[in-house]
Amino acid sequence: MHALPKTRRTPQQAPTSNFDPMMRVARYLALLLAVLLMTARVEASDRERARQLFDEAVQSGKRGDHRTARSSLAAAWALVKSWDIAMNLGAAELKLGQYRDAAEHLAWGIREGSIKVGESDEAVIKARSLLAQAAIHVGTIKLAIDQTGASVMVDDQFVGRSPLPDPIYVDPGTHVIMARGSGTGAVPIDMRLDINAGQVQDRVVRLLPRTTEGSPGSTTIDSPSATRGASGLKPKTVIALAGGVLTAGSLAIAVVYTAKGSSAQSDADTLLAQAGPGGCERGSDLCSRLADAQARRIDANQVRDVAWIATGLLGASTAAVVLLWPKESTTSSAFTPRRWSVGVGPSSLTFRASF
Repeated sequence: MHALPKTRRTPQQAPTSNFDPMMRVARYLALLLAVLLMTARVEASDRERARQLFDEAVQSGKRGDHRTARSSLAAAWALVKSWDIAMNLGAAELKLGQYRDAAEHLAWGIREGSIKVGESDEAVIKARSLLAQAAIHVGTIKLAIDQTGASVMVDDQFVGRSPLPDPIYVDPGTHVIMARGSGTGAVPIDMRLDINAGQVQDRVVRLLPRTTEGSPGSTTIDSPSATRGASGLKPKTVIALAGGVLTAGSLAIAVVYTAKGSSAQSDADTLLAQAGPGGCERGSDLCSRLADAQARRIDANQVRDVAWIATGLLGASTAAVVLLWPKESTTSSAFTPRRWSVGVGPSSLTFRASF
């Protein structure tokens, strides 16, 4: 074993250390990991609270207190957007005569429920029947817009961006619908519609860019094409993707700095062999190169250790989030299905609550 002579390196001779920047990166990774885990805990807490609120709605419904049941379901809907909550909320609103809200929630529940459990599912079929009852009391506007991402407002209330996944339900009367394109200089187009209860109006909006004279676009009435909006990524998917990217990035750093540490160690061993049993002469070029190789090895190994630890933590946490995330609302949900029967006219609606 050759002893490395103690040398005092001047600031100009000191190699740049990568340890401090990498420690900052490690702290950022740890902070992001904490945010991911907190998001998972909040999501689980929201689902548990939504299930409790649904149980309260069940008890209220059994007592015939549909107003309290509606309040509990609305609170659950604010926490968790699931098709079964939407259907039950719409059913309670229909019972209370809140037809527009009922139609909106039933339409949302039917659309999502058809994806989750299929259009032939009993709950979806019954919800369609209730939506038909609600539609008798409201106006239905089927709006198609020739631009994706255009904002749509009804009576100064934002309702969504094109393509709208569901029809717009409004109370009978006169309403103003505004569509604005997403491009720079887009000109909003207003439409004033008179609509009666039970009436369905199909509208196609063609948004044209501003001309040199500044004239706006035009609106025509036609049969709209069937368009469906694509839903965004779900929180579980976002967290899984983010965790996977961070894990891969941390792994790449660990591999790179493992190789750098090995290379620096190899350089140091070669220089020690050149120095011989007596070691290198203090202040010599050989001694400076040897000290630099040793310093690079230490720095690389420190970064390597932090990166490997971060890789393990991020990978394990991402896997835990994916495996332990509450299952989505389906008939095969891990939660025990609950039922709430709401009588509306001649029909009785029973939905599974499995969120």
